[in-house]
Amino acid sequence: MARRTNQHMPAIITVPTSLDDQSFEQVLAQVAQYPHDEPLTIDARHCTFATAYGLPALLALAETRAPKPLFLPPEDSDTVRYWEARNRRTPSRVDRFLSLSDDRNKVVE
Repeated sequence: MARRTNQHMPAIITVPTSLDDQSFEQVLAQVAQYPHDEPLTIDARHCTFATAYGLPALLALAETRAPKPLFLPPEDSDTVRYWEARNRRTPSRVDRFLSLSDDRNKVVE
Protein backbone atom coordinates (compact mmCIF):
# COMPACT_ATOMS: atom_id res chain seq x y z
CA MET A 1 0.00 0.00 0.00
CA ALA A 2 1.38 3.40 -0.98
CA ARG A 3 1.73 5.86 1.84
CA ARG A 4 3.28 9.22 2.57
CA THR A 5 4.60 9.97 6.02
CA ASN A 6 4.56 13.74 5.52
CA GLN A 7 4.40 16.32 2.73
CA HIS A 8 8.21 16.68 2.45
CA MET A 9 9.00 12.97 2.28
CA PRO A 10 8.72 10.82 -0.83
CA ALA A 11 5.71 8.57 -1.17
CA ILE A 12 6.52 4.99 -0.17
CA ILE A 13 5.68 2.25 -2.66
CA THR A 14 5.65 -1.18 -1.02
CA VAL A 15 6.90 -4.13 -3.06
CA PRO A 16 5.03 -7.38 -2.23
CA THR A 17 6.94 -10.23 -0.59
CA SER A 18 6.67 -12.17 -3.84
CA LEU A 19 7.19 -10.14 -7.00
CA ASP A 20 5.90 -11.54 -10.28
CA ASP A 21 3.81 -10.25 -13.17
CA GLN A 22 0.57 -10.36 -11.18
CA SER A 23 1.87 -8.83 -7.95
CA PHE A 24 3.74 -6.16 -9.92
CA GLU A 25 0.29 -4.85 -10.84
CA GLN A 26 -0.04 -3.92 -7.15
CA VAL A 27 3.15 -1.87 -7.41
CA LEU A 28 1.86 -0.13 -10.54
CA ALA A 29 -1.45 0.65 -8.85
CA GLN A 30 0.43 2.34 -6.02
CA VAL A 31 2.65 4.34 -8.39
CA ALA A 32 -0.35 5.44 -10.46
CA GLN A 33 -1.58 7.47 -7.48
CA TYR A 34 1.27 9.97 -7.90
CA PRO A 35 2.29 12.38 -10.64
CA HIS A 36 5.32 11.49 -12.78
CA ASP A 37 7.53 14.04 -11.00
CA GLU A 38 6.51 13.01 -7.46
CA PRO A 39 9.52 11.65 -5.50
CA LEU A 40 9.04 7.97 -4.60
CA THR A 41 10.70 5.42 -2.37
CA ILE A 42 10.45 1.84 -3.64
CA ASP A 43 10.49 -0.31 -0.49
CA ALA A 44 11.50 -3.87 -1.35
CA ARG A 45 12.88 -4.68 2.10
CA HIS A 46 10.34 -7.43 2.70
CA CYS A 47 10.50 -8.95 -0.77
CA THR A 48 11.79 -12.51 -0.50
CA PHE A 49 11.10 -13.79 -4.00
CA ALA A 50 11.08 -12.32 -7.48
CA THR A 51 10.53 -14.06 -10.77
CA ALA A 52 12.68 -13.25 -13.78
CA TYR A 53 9.95 -10.71 -14.55
CA GLY A 54 10.09 -8.90 -11.21
CA LEU A 55 13.49 -7.22 -11.33
CA PRO A 56 13.24 -6.02 -14.96
CA ALA A 57 9.78 -4.65 -14.14
CA LEU A 58 11.25 -2.59 -11.28
CA LEU A 59 13.96 -1.35 -13.64
CA ALA A 60 11.38 -0.33 -16.20
CA LEU A 61 9.39 1.45 -13.51
CA ALA A 62 12.47 3.39 -12.40
CA GLU A 63 13.07 4.49 -15.99
CA THR A 64 9.64 6.13 -16.10
CA ARG A 65 10.17 8.37 -13.08
CA ALA A 66 11.80 11.77 -12.72
CA PRO A 67 13.37 12.06 -10.25
CA LYS A 68 14.54 8.45 -10.04
CA PRO A 69 13.08 6.64 -7.02
CA LEU A 70 14.93 5.95 -3.82
CA PHE A 71 15.28 2.16 -3.58
CA LEU A 72 15.32 0.11 -0.38
CA PRO A 73 16.66 -3.34 -1.37
CA PRO A 74 15.51 -6.62 0.12
CA GLU A 75 16.69 -7.48 3.62
CA ASP A 76 16.76 -11.20 2.79
CA SER A 77 20.35 -12.10 1.82
CA ASP A 78 19.25 -14.85 -0.61
CA THR A 79 17.04 -12.40 -2.47
CA VAL A 80 19.86 -9.85 -2.65
CA ARG A 81 22.24 -12.53 -3.99
CA TYR A 82 19.71 -13.44 -6.69
CA TRP A 83 19.25 -9.79 -7.66
CA GLU A 84 23.03 -9.30 -7.68
CA ALA A 85 23.37 -12.33 -9.98
CA ARG A 86 20.84 -10.70 -12.30
CA ASN A 87 22.91 -7.53 -12.02
CA ARG A 88 25.93 -9.36 -13.45
CA ARG A 89 23.88 -10.13 -16.56
CA THR A 90 22.68 -6.56 -17.14
CA PRO A 91 24.94 -4.39 -14.93
CA SER A 92 24.57 -1.06 -16.70
CA ARG A 93 20.77 -1.04 -16.42
CA VAL A 94 20.70 -2.27 -12.83
CA ASP A 95 23.49 -0.03 -11.56
CA ARG A 96 21.77 3.04 -12.99
CA PHE A 97 18.61 2.46 -10.99
CA LEU A 98 19.02 0.00 -8.13
CA SER A 99 21.68 0.01 -5.46
CA LEU A 100 22.04 -3.38 -3.77
CA SER A 101 24.91 -2.25 -1.56
CA ASP A 102 24.80 -2.02 2.22
CA ASP A 103 23.88 1.65 1.84
CA ARG A 104 20.13 0.98 1.90
CA ASN A 105 19.14 4.62 1.59
CA LYS A 106 21.19 5.51 -1.47
CA VAL A 107 19.40 7.66 -4.00
CA VAL A 108 19.40 5.89 -7.34
CA GLU A 109 20.14 7.93 -10.44
